Amino acid sequence: MLEAKRMAFQFPASLTPDFRITLDEGGGRWSVKCSGILDAPNAAALLQPELLRLHAAVVAAKIPVVELQLEEVEYINSSGLKSFMAWFLAAANAGDFRYTIEVVYDPGRSWQQLSLRPMERLAPRTVKLLPRGAAGTNTPAR
Repeated sequence: MLEAKRMAFQFPASLTPDFRITLDEGGGRWSVKCSGILDAPNAAALLQPELLRLHAAVVAAKIPVVELQLEEVEYINSSGLKSFMAWFLAAANAGDFRYTIEVVYDPGRSWQQLSLRPMERLAPRTVKLLPRGAAGTNTPAR
């Protein structure tokens, strides 16, 4: 029974050939790790439904913090960024249960900060940007 609860949510094995997204449901916080390149023209159609399913699972499990690790993402096109923004807004507008999304990014990839900063401003109580290696992140500085 415990194993069934632990594996309550999984992303599909492959959304696109060059982009990977996985979930670690550890303790009182979940960690979503992304890597690769998301530049498919239909990125929103592929990713957004999965992120909204994740949102529903987080709310159902009452997970207070989700860490989104983007340090290993080389590029996300505007369609992919729209998918993440839809998730951030769903979390920000959740009715009964709200949670925080800590976005760990690589400050060496200028597009990440430039793209993510406006998202943080649109959902300031929900989205917290953390440069890789910042206090509270699980990811060591390189």
